[in-house]
Amino acid sequence: AAALLEPLSVAIHSLNRAAPAPGSTALVIGAGTVGLLVAAMARQSGCTFVTIMDVDEGRVNYAISKGFATHGYVVPKPFHSSAGTSTPASSDGAMTPLSSYSSISDRLDGAKAVAADVLSVARPDMAALEEDEDDGVDVTFECTGKEACMQTSLYATKPGGKVIMVGMGTPIQTVPLSAAHLREVDILGIFRYANTYQTGIRLLAGKGAMKLPSLDDMVTHKFKGLAEAKKAFELAGRTVDDEGNLVIKVVIEA
Repeated sequence: AAALLEPLSVAIHSLNRAAPAPGSTALVIGAGTVGLLVAAMARQSGCTFVTIMDVDEGRVNYAISKGFATHGYVVPKPFHSSAGTSTPASSDGAMTPLSSYSSISDRLDGAKAVAADVLSVARPDMAALEEDEDDGVDVTFECTGKEACMQTSLYATKPGGKVIMVGMGTPIQTVPLSAAHLREVDILGIFRYANTYQTGIRLLAGKGAMKLPSLDDMVTHKFKGLAEAKKAFELAGRTVDDEGNLVIKVVIEA
């Protein structure tokens, strides 16, 4: 569990920045180690519905079955196969780049479609809403750093909500700022964490009222010695290993 203190600190800092009100709805984009821990912290911070979204069904299922999130959404292949992101290959789980849409207009339309689709899962009460301007979650945590995911996050967040930029991926992005500007969506960036380790240690120790899901099996693979670092990093870039087992957190032991 100590090896997870660093990514847990990222999650704690993200929630400190978001400061969601009790009963809020949250969307977490990306179900890697950080995304899973962000979802868990969102639940512990009082978010009633926490939906986690990823292109990999195995990771989404893991998040739901282990209690990290309340709802899950797997991005359909028609969306992520042409959205300019990186997605796991079906054979070995390796991350492979995909072709992008032909224009920014097409890419934004794709992001809108994904946002609309995930909201039907992220907001169980959506069918009862009468006004379209109320659509969206209270806070979205973008944990991939991908341009398409940042676009989706802006469309999926309600007016007056927040988008927390957790993932650091594509350094220069084309995003629909008007979707944030005209709807008063706050965009907050984070860089790692600050003053979070004591909080993380208490959470990992299971002390106090806040309880995280069991993190015992989040470290799915271990390598012995720095000589195995290359293999470890290669595996960390995949979602399943050669035997088809889920890859989440890879640790190199001294």
